[in-house]
Parts: sequence; structure tokens; C-alpha cells
Amino acid sequence: MFNRSLRQMVGVTLMSFPLLLSGGFYNPIEAQEYESVEFTLTNGTDRVLEEFFIGPPSVRVWEDNILDSALEPGESATVTIDDGLPDCKYDLMATLGPGDGVGRGQLIETNVEICGGMEYTYYTK
Repeated sequence: MFNRSLRQMVGVTLMSFPLLLSGGFYNPIEAQEYESVEFTLTNGTDRVLEEFFIGPPSVRVWEDNILDSALEPGESATVTIDDGLPDCKYDLMATLGPGDGVGRGQLIETNVEICGGMEYTYYTK
């Protein structure tokens, strides 16, 4: 009787082994779909904001330029981020055009919280 129970237990374990290998368990974190983040970006600098890049925090991997066109000082644009990340923290990089004796340059801000519906003003410090 013990031998029969042991065989049944081993059989059930072996039958579930392919399920383990295929990742067949439900993972609520993977199953959850995150909504895109839409916010208003305002150029608060005194230079043309030519390009704007967003990436995951502290990774320094930039996606493509997300601006359709450059933003003049004071102009705004609606930006949509559809990256599937669970939070609202991003690293930001803007390319600013030349102005007031300063050449073209990049301005990077890290670990910035931007959630949907917010307005974010990009300015030089």
C-alpha cells in the first residue's frame, strides 16, 4: 500500500514537471497590463527644446525622440508613454538648441515621477 501511494505521488509530480518548465503558473504581476501615461510637457527654458527622450530610471537607455516637432520656449505638447512599466518614474533627456551664447546641449533629469494627467515643465536650473 505504501509502495502504491509513493508511485502515485511520483506520477503526479512527474506529470506536473512539464508545466513547471513551461512557466505554466499564473503570475499576477505578469498578467497585469499597465495603462499608458499621458502628460503635458512644457518647455520652461529660454531655448528651443529640439528633442525629448524618456527611459527607465537609472538605466540610461533612451527610446526614440518622442516629440513630433520642436517646442519653442513656453510651448507645450501632449506626450504619451506606452512602456508597460508599473510606476511613473522615468529618466528624462532633452536636447536644447543654441541660445544666448550657449551651444546646443543636453539636459538630463533622473528618477522623475510623471504620472498620467500631470503637467511637467522642463527648465534649466
